[in-house]
Amino acid sequence: MQIELTKEQLDTLSDLIASKMNTNEHNIIDKNEVMTIKEVATYLQKSIISVRRYIRMPDFPVARKVGKEFRFSRKEVEEWFLNKKKKEAEKDYKVIK
Repeated sequence: MQIELTKEQLDTLSDLIASKMNTNEHNIIDKNEVMTIKEVATYLQKSIISVRRYIRMPDFPVARKVGKEFRFSRKEVEEWFLNKKKKEAEKDYKVIK
């Protein structure tokens, strides 16, 4: 099933997803802070193993090592997640120009 959306409708849908992300119960860390791999996994509702796989993806936010632990910019993780959701939505909806 494919639904046709205008660019404005898709942008509105994207804004709705973003607003849901901002009220999400996992959104408990200040946007300027860094996240551990466990916090990223909790935020994305994925396993730590999945996050380790994501690290190898070219579009996933760069992980910085602090000692033996990875650290991620919360802002970059949120932006990546929203872009991923937008791309998934674009697959399901035909955008009318």
